[in-house]
Amino acid sequence: MAALFRVCRSRNERRADKQRQFVELNRALVREGWGSEHDAYRQWFTSQFIPEGTAEQSRWFNDLERASATPDMMERFVIELSNIDVADFLPKVKAPTLVTHCKGDVRVPFALGQEIAAGIPGAKFVPLDSRNHIFLANEPATRVFFDAVTSFLGDPPFRGALPGTTTFKEQAQRHIAALERNWLIKTVAILAALAGAIISFLQLFRLLRA
Repeated sequence: MAALFRVCRSRNERRADKQRQFVELNRALVREGWGSEHDAYRQWFTSQFIPEGTAEQSRWFNDLERASATPDMMERFVIELSNIDVADFLPKVKAPTLVTHCKGDVRVPFALGQEIAAGIPGAKFVPLDSRNHIFLANEPATRVFFDAVTSFLGDPPFRGALPGTTTFKEQAQRHIAALERNWLIKTVAILAALAGAIISFLQLFRLLRA
């Protein structure tokens, strides 16, 4: 038993040591490059959150980093976030709980999501097939996530395209098609009204001549 305890403690110490190293690396990168004009620093964070993002999505996330917080604020956030530990509170959660986590998450290990779900009584755990920490609109994980949420809430599943999964070009084409359909309907209605008016006028004209 003592040997098992030492093994478990050793594993926990190694995990804690790796966590400290990871936090220090994040702090160093934040101090050196957060808000920098050089994309290389900010790209490190972007590659952790959306490693499978497109070039356009990566540029957007890089710009978002600069706009979201100053380097000082971000370093404080990293420190405070690393000090949060809710493990002891998990068994006390009484509300129905759904936990989702991307299998290949680069930023937060998949095992941590499993641990959270395992620690909450009756929690449902749904894995998502993605390497992104922030899964992207057009990847399969998005559909799985929405289906999991609607099922958990007892709502009917989404049908058709999900919010945010279509490109701007596709949205524009859909709006144009809708406008064209509306104009066609209006044109047909106008022509039908004119035809009815002409028929009524002809009938009235014949009655007057008679």
